[in-house]
This record gives sequence, C-alpha cells and structure tokens, in this order.
Amino acid sequence: MTHTHSHGWFTFIFPLITAVIMFLLTLSPAQASVISSDPVIIDNSSTDFTAVGAWPASTAVFGYNGLDYRTHAAGVGASSATWSVNVAEEGVYEVFAWWTAYPNRATNAKFSIDDDVWPTTKEVNQRTNGSRWVSLGTYRFSPGYPYQVILSDDADGYVIADAIKVQKVDYTVIDNDGASFVAYGPWGKSTAISITV
Repeated sequence: MTHTHSHGWFTFIFPLITAVIMFLLTLSPAQASVISSDPVIIDNSSTDFTAVGAWPASTAVFGYNGLDYRTHAAGVGASSATWSVNVAEEGVYEVFAWWTAYPNRATNAKFSIDDDVWPTTKEVNQRTNGSRWVSLGTYRFSPGYPYQVILSDDADGYVIADAIKVQKVDYTVIDNDGASFVAYGPWGKSTAISITV
C-alpha cells in the first residue's frame, strides 16, 4: 500500500512541478534574449523592446515581421525605440534590421549600436529594401552586458521599428605564416606594428 501511495503522489507532483518550471521560464526575459550561436530575432512585441515617446503600432504596409510594427514621424531625436541584446558567448555578431518600405519613410533612419569597442550609428533608407533583413554591420559583444540597438526619430520621414536579428559570425583567420598564405614578389616580414583582434 505504501509503494502504491508513493507512486500516486509522484505522478501527481512531477507534472505539476514541470508545468510551474516551464511557466517561470516563459516569464524570464533573459531566456528569450540570450543569444548563442543560433540567430535570434527580437521583434517590437518582445519584452526586450522598449520605446520612448509615441510609437503607435501599425499594419498599414504589408511585409512586417511578427504581428505589426511601430512608427514615428520625423522628429529631432527626442524619441527612440530600443532593442536590448544579451549574448551567451563572447565574439563578433552581425546585426540586421527589418522594416516595411514606403515612400513616406525616412531616407536616413539612424540605428545606433553599442558594443565592446565604441558606439556606431548606421543610417539606412527605409523607403527601399523593405521586408527583408538588412545588415547594420558586425560588432563585438560579451556576456553579462545588455547591449542596445537604438532607432532615433531624428530623420527626414517616418521611421519604422519592427525587428532586429543578431547572429554570431564565425571567422577563419589565415596568418602570413600559415600554409594557406602565398606571396609573390619581394614581400619582407615586419613586426613594427602589432594588433590583437
């Protein structure tokens, strides 16, 4: 009787504990935002997206990522949309942006990306290249720090905040002393300048 009672208790409690753990994991924003080797998309509906100022949701122009996108009229930089990025591994990551293109969009939408080196601002023309991933460049990220991709309203038309994608980049370095390096002509060796990447 004791064995049967214990088994019944286990079959009741184990699924309950599993369900509670799974529910708590869905509440944790870090679980969704930590990026490893696989690309991660952060949509404007994510908890890792925040906005300063009025950024109403819209579905007026088809081709958006997710359920909708956010818009802001041309401004002076007082309003911004921010995607927060956390990585699990140190390395170089490529950042992409997605928007819907239309003639009233900004030709100089400014995305600012901070990384381990220095903040970079990348201007894109949101009247073209809509409904696809457009690269904003590659950046060095490290674990334990919430990096930000920020879209400003400082532009000449409507700016669109939809989604970003972050993907780790694998590099193969071929050194001048390696077997794959071949030089033709009078190339001398030097150690006058040393840079560690």
